[in-house]
Amino acid sequence: MLVSFFKYGKGSGDGLKGPVRYLLQEEVTLDNKTKVIRPRELAELKRGDPDLTISLINSVSRSTKYSSGVLAFEESSVTEEVKNEAMDGFEKTLFPGLDRDQYDVLWVEHNDKGNVELHFVIPNVELTTNNGIDTYHHHHDVGRVDAWQTLLNDKHGLSDPKNPLKRKAYKPVDRWNRKEDESLKLAITAELFDQIKLQAITNNGDIQKSINELSVNDIDGNPQPIKVIKQTKTQIRIKIADKEMRLKGSLYARDFKVSDYSKENIDRISADYRRDKSKRIATAQKKYDERIKIRSERLAARFSKTEQVIELQNNATSIEMDSNIYPGLNPGNSNISNTILLEPNPYKGSEVRPDTKKQKQPSVLHNTNTTKELEDEKRNRDSVLRDFEAIRKRTDSREKLYREDIKRDSELDGISEKINVVGRVAEFANKVVQRANQYFKEQTANIIKAIRKTDPELDL
Repeated sequence: MLVSFFKYGKGSGDGLKGPVRYLLQEEVTLDNKTKVIRPRELAELKRGDPDLTISLINSVSRSTKYSSGVLAFEESSVTEEVKNEAMDGFEKTLFPGLDRDQYDVLWVEHNDKGNVELHFVIPNVELTTNNGIDTYHHHHDVGRVDAWQTLLNDKHGLSDPKNPLKRKAYKPVDRWNRKEDESLKLAITAELFDQIKLQAITNNGDIQKSINELSVNDIDGNPQPIKVIKQTKTQIRIKIADKEMRLKGSLYARDFKVSDYSKENIDRISADYRRDKSKRIATAQKKYDERIKIRSERLAARFSKTEQVIELQNNATSIEMDSNIYPGLNPGNSNISNTILLEPNPYKGSEVRPDTKKQKQPSVLHNTNTTKELEDEKRNRDSVLRDFEAIRKRTDSREKLYREDIKRDSELDGISEKINVVGRVAEFANKVVQRANQYFKEQTANIIKAIRKTDPELDL
């Protein structure tokens, strides 16, 4: 299993090319060249609410609105138990210490390539505070995610992408490669393998030299030379005319040597990899534990629920009623709870309401309470605080949707007003034209009448 994060994340959640619609729908061209949208074949929604994920993505104000990627299994069949463990473990690796209601993850399974792929889309927002959250930063998080990947693959005997035998001489680097570009890269790779068989290539220097000697014909049949413009640790960048491409794979690595791919060397590398398994797993476990602790402390400092509960407790416990606000209630009446619930209204802010559901127990502690009564009081307050927390979460989500509705309504009202103005102008113009026609008719009739007076025999 291989974890991959995509580079996308700055668009909206709507539209066919949005992350959610792309995972669940596809655009196909019929025989009559008509394009239609239909549910994606061999795609299954595993977890999450697509509409909620879209709404959350659109509500994020920062530039990077979401994170997306895939857990790609080489195996064609994976048990549901392993899938669920992979999804749970991945979420814990990204958000250690956070509860499940503090973030949103949409999971969609694809099986169209002959293997199992668990795609994920994560809005970059913490749900209880509506503050932005860095779901994945490669420099800080790649070590932790990589260690988790190694541990899961070892536990379930899954294909390990780090196995030296899995190295590929060539692999595509652009997700949206045009077919002609991909064909050209494959042709270059095939030509280099032919020269390796002839023992004309032994190292990276020979690879670059051979590429510089190649050319490709353009649409007019004129040969265009291929030039190497940059060599990095894992790839070679080439240029053909005004177009640049990347060639990636072990064949194009800076440390490439043909001797490394002899049967004896491959057998030795494979044996070393198997022998070092226990050490490799122990190292991954240590790295995972250390980095999970760092990540957990960082998230707790920003999104700790303890601080939120303390704030709610300060705002919501033992508030005496004001008879001016509730003239029908007597604060001195011991049959009425003195606890006031601040239940937010999702459309108009917060309003004060008496707690009519918890009137059996007084909320103000008395010095004569026994230990049992103190424990009962604590449980009651904990229950109230949990209610506050649930109400606040629902309110935050509703307020966002309400603000969006208000914004859309205001935009529609502006458009409607403009339409009304245009309609009134058109109506006025129509009246002006009617009056002008009437005026011209009257003037024409007067002129004809005057002419007939001067010349009665004239036929008009």
